[in-house]
Amino acid sequence: MSSTLIQFRTDDASKIKASSICERLGIDLPPYYDGSRILDMIAPGGEHMECAEVPVKTNFADTVPVADGIAWKNELMEQQRTAYVICEEKDPDRIIVLGGDCSVEQAPFDYLHGKYPEDTKLLDVKK
Repeated sequence: MSSTLIQFRTDDASKIKASSICERLGIDLPPYYDGSRILDMIAPGGEHMECAEVPVKTNFADTVPVADGIAWKNELMEQQRTAYVICEEKDPDRIIVLGGDCSVEQAPFDYLHGKYPEDTKLLDVKK
């Protein structure tokens, strides 16, 4: 089976539309970590699909912890470990990643590379 990674990005116009929808519903536009929940609600489902959520720290009022010069390093590394464990436990053939920050696909991609070492490639697209 082939593996697929889908990542969503949006332009400013789409963000404005989303803000307008949220405003009409009486809710604030959620921060990035809630985006995956919204995408999960509107993404097409299927009987052979299962959703898994990686818990993330959401209390950003805390003092920003820094380790080795990297803000939130320990928390980010724990999220990566948790995501990888979820992949190992569920043993999916394919993974679709919804929402998150720029590192959200690292653990799923590493898992799939381990499962399909000859069929997993990185593309470096120059602008």
